[in-house]
Amino acid sequence: MHLNRRNFIAASTAALAASCATKSTGKSPFSIANYGKTLTVLENEKPVFVFNTAPVDPPAGVGERYRRSDYIHPLHSPSGAIVTEDFPKDHYHHRGVFWAWPNCQVKGRKLNIWELETGRSVFGQWTRLEILRDEARLEGSSQWKFDDDGFAPINEQVALTVHRTQHAQRAIDFKLTFTNIADADVSFQGSAASGGTVSSGAPKGYGGFSYRPDANTKPFTFTSIKGLEPEDRMSCPTPWADISWGTTEKRGVAIIQHPSNPGYPHPGWMFRHYGFLGASWPHNDPHTLKPGESFTLRYLLLIHEGDATAANVKGAAARYATTP
Repeated sequence: MHLNRRNFIAASTAALAASCATKSTGKSPFSIANYGKTLTVLENEKPVFVFNTAPVDPPAGVGERYRRSDYIHPLHSPSGAIVTEDFPKDHYHHRGVFWAWPNCQVKGRKLNIWELETGRSVFGQWTRLEILRDEARLEGSSQWKFDDDGFAPINEQVALTVHRTQHAQRAIDFKLTFTNIADADVSFQGSAASGGTVSSGAPKGYGGFSYRPDANTKPFTFTSIKGLEPEDRMSCPTPWADISWGTTEKRGVAIIQHPSNPGYPHPGWMFRHYGFLGASWPHNDPHTLKPGESFTLRYLLLIHEGDATAANVKGAAARYATTP
């Protein structure tokens, strides 16, 4: 085949996707295995997480509507335990670590990426895969598209920095940027659904950066900057929150807001003891992007052995607040 510029780029892209593994240098514990449909980050040859770039089919008996991509599952703890769940029976749309909103509006149309009702995020390509001495860095792009006609009003840029495990903790820094690429305003807002004891009739407001643990590991314990949170909540005045579980082998996951986030510390949170932790922004107040505008959200996902106190999540949040 004659390799003109277009063919060369296509061949290079295919080679990158087909290269089963990107080996780390001798100075780094990290490596990256890119299988095309999925990408796995490894530390000391053990999996950290799998990023699903190609659509993942639902299990037998689950509607085709729940087909999805652009999310992390499985996610592993420092000891190797899987700490996420995909296609849980109580909420088929929940998916490992993901970022989505149920109530986006553009041109009078509702784009529900959260529940995968009218559209979904379609992964585009990786633009950076880099292994450094103490971290692995990944950057990629996706588009949010309506199912019926493929109209894509939102471009998503995700940047992940995976830090070396220390003191039985692993930190992953997420930088998520969403840009309006439509010729009309796009609004983001949390769920307008109400009901149940957690909302007392008010809109629940959930939507944003989300973590779904395996429900089989419950009961769960939630902790915020105020201490233990024994009840389900849809808002909480805290810059971080943790969900932990286990008796003899305790472990957990914390979400920590970065001070650069709009409205920091934003009070929108979702604590659900069936198994869900989410940072809900903009919660119940719509945030509108005009054509060409964007916003960026940063979160630290801290996966740890032990409970929130043993892991000193409060201290980790204080350190993260000082990072540029």
